[in-house]
Amino acid sequence: MPIPVCAPCWWATRSPCRTRPWAARPGPCATFAPLPLGGPLLRELYEDVGLSAFHIGLLCGVSGSTVLARLRQVGIGVRAPGRPCPWLLRTYLHGA
Repeated sequence: MPIPVCAPCWWATRSPCRTRPWAARPGPCATFAPLPLGGPLLRELYEDVGLSAFHIGLLCGVSGSTVLARLRQVGIGVRAPGRPCPWLLRTYLHGA
């Protein structure tokens, strides 16, 4: 016995994201902060909190290289690579 298949237009009009807008999820290219990232936000996260560019990228939904480029654009000095960020030292490696 053949299995009934719905037409593609049925899925387009009845997908969970269309019938329940609150069920929509951000896609892989979604950002969670306004772009371009603002200087005060970057200064607070990078210098005051001590997060790495990778961590800031995870929080804001952009890549670490985008964060590093923006740090340079707004005139914030970038830390040397290969060392743990201050937040990581303070949070996990302080007692080691």
